[in-house]
Amino acid sequence: MRDPVIEHIGWTLKADIDSNLTGGRLLRDSLGVALAARLLQRHYRGSLPMREIRGGLSHTKLERVIAHIEDNLASKLSLPGIAEIAQMSVSHLKTLFRNSTGVPVYEYVLRRRVERAQLLLRNQRFSIAEVAVATGFAHQSHLARHMHRILGYTPSSVRRRAPRQSALRVVS
Repeated sequence: MRDPVIEHIGWTLKADIDSNLTGGRLLRDSLGVALAARLLQRHYRGSLPMREIRGGLSHTKLERVIAHIEDNLASKLSLPGIAEIAQMSVSHLKTLFRNSTGVPVYEYVLRRRVERAQLLLRNQRFSIAEVAVATGFAHQSHLARHMHRILGYTPSSVRRRAPRQSALRVVS
């Protein structure tokens, strides 16, 4: 019996593993939870029908989760760690976070990392590789790939567009 959802999860997981990126932990956590939920929902006779969760995270929980993500963008974030901050299961976090923000946790984290990298790239003191690591990407090309996908341009073009900080002249 083929299940196209499980197939899609499998192919996505394979592509992430084949890309050899260390920043894929959050994606792999999400895929693992999605796979487990799908298996239980569709292939376990004792499972109850899935109920739809409406609404989103409370304002307080959403603020707490977003603050945790912001404070830890440079480190390896995981769904279980974020769910612990929200004091709920991973599957509830995924659903309620998406309902609250309109994007999955993984995508939200990537977008925030790209936005922070964009700000840091304007400072000429940091190399692109340093900015990549400081914003939680595995390396410079990992940042470049996601920045191009999300913003439509590369770290180098952000750097070129940034105004050069010139030395101030003292007029006496």
